[in-house]
Amino acid sequence: MTFTWDLAVQEPGETQEFQEAGFSFGSTASLSAKDVILPPKFNREVAVRAIVGGYDCKQFEELQRLSSAEHIDIAKNEFFVRHMIDDYRRMTESGHGGFFGAFAGEQLAAYVVMFRDGRICEYRDVFTRADFRRRGICRRLVYESAKHALGNWDTDTLLVDAEPDYHALGIYESLGFKRTETTYSLEWCAD
Repeated sequence: MTFTWDLAVQEPGETQEFQEAGFSFGSTASLSAKDVILPPKFNREVAVRAIVGGYDCKQFEELQRLSSAEHIDIAKNEFFVRHMIDDYRRMTESGHGGFFGAFAGEQLAAYVVMFRDGRICEYRDVFTRADFRRRGICRRLVYESAKHALGNWDTDTLLVDAEPDYHALGIYESLGFKRTETTYSLEWCAD
């Protein structure tokens, strides 16, 4: 069971009783941009391109599992992960978005999954392999994929959600994204 709410103020309200009853509290910062700016830390060593077929997709699936493993037990949730990957693929094939990767040679170092609805494009998933982090690769990938969406998909607004205290927030802000709201949640999961 999950309760979510957003507020104009940066305070979540009273949540202590829920937390004492076993609920987990969380928050998400929503950011938006009409355009992106070239960030100061911009990796020029990787190639950014769409992830299409064959070996690219195999690497994407492997990275998707690595990304998911940082949040859930893959062995217990393989069904979920498989269906999430399939859903991403179906939405991309129907023209509602795309996968983009940053490649170091032929190795997929990072990916983004973006979906669009009308003139809005949302970053659904962004992940960089641990051994490629802190090199400006994610900034380059988000920048290039944003430029693609704005220039080729009739998109005029980019959206992304991130945990308010997570380092990724600084990446998006360095590209020109601005915080628009904070969403709070209380979640209770049965074992």
